[in-house]
Amino acid sequence: HEGIVIAAHADQNRGIFVDSANRDDYANELLYCVELTQNPPAEKYNNILSGKDGTWCRKNFHPAWIMSSDAKSLKSKDEKPIANSLGYRYTWIRMSKPSIESLRQAFLDQESRILLPQDTANDVHPDQRMRQARVLSITIKNVAFLGDQEVHFSLNMNCVIGGRGSGKSTLLEYLRIIFGKDKSEDIDEDTESRINRIKGTLNSEGTEIEVSWVSADGAEDRIVWKNGEPSVQRDGDLYDPETFFQNLPIRFFSQQQLNRLTESKTEEGGQTPQAQRLLELIDGFATNELSDLDDLERKLKLKIQASFSNLRRAKGLEKDLKKSQQEYQELDRQWKARS
Repeated sequence: HEGIVIAAHADQNRGIFVDSANRDDYANELLYCVELTQNPPAEKYNNILSGKDGTWCRKNFHPAWIMSSDAKSLKSKDEKPIANSLGYRYTWIRMSKPSIESLRQAFLDQESRILLPQDTANDVHPDQRMRQARVLSITIKNVAFLGDQEVHFSLNMNCVIGGRGSGKSTLLEYLRIIFGKDKSEDIDEDTESRINRIKGTLNSEGTEIEVSWVSADGAEDRIVWKNGEPSVQRDGDLYDPETFFQNLPIRFFSQQQLNRLTESKTEEGGQTPQAQRLLELIDGFATNELSDLDDLERKLKLKIQASFSNLRRAKGLEKDLKKSQQEYQELDRQWKARS
């Protein structure tokens, strides 16, 4: 009936992994998933699932694994399900719409679609673990080119699809303009010309663009383009809008700009400025991680410098010690001779 079989409690009594007689069942290519009762799994079960244990063979892929709970009870204690109650163990599965086919696709791509909680008692929903600044939505009204519309963006990658001339690039440029990133130093003449043309579509009477923005800490702002300039709508005063826009962690690159960044153009001295700018672009996607590594590098450098300083001091003290020992020895010999 086009359903899916999940081998329940594979690591427990009468589970598929506890008896070698079940190896033929495990080899069945229609077995997409097994259920275990602990995370991380015991080493012997992990070896089976990873293929390290060659006695449990699969021709192609190894099944995914999940955790789930019995539904014997709905009882809870301190707002947490008790053992064997619904929700005592569970698995986060990413899918666009719940279905058997979505489950099958998730089991075939466990690395990106399945998330297992390390501690169910203190687990946090995956959406709430996202700590990154992002654009929530953009609303467009009364512009000269695009029809009125409201676009909401997802947490992760977004893809805007449309035919030639449907306004994909215009949407991107509206975001660039309202965030004040249309004056960046790395904008070439062609891109600047295109930005100015698109700015011309914002001169109609009643034109308004509104963007919702949330910081990595969860603080939301509304940025409104009206009467030819952006303004920030928030509770409380905004003392310096220019500084606010400069510090927004967001960058824009058109297709033409990306093409220019990937061009290999060597100048005098053998420098390749485009390649350097491409590296800066790639680094920009991991700014937080790189900042943490920079801090760690600075701390390690200071620690190394302090260690070398202590080493030099130790060598000096060792030299002083030998000198003092020699002086003591001479004075002691003189004292004994005089005595």
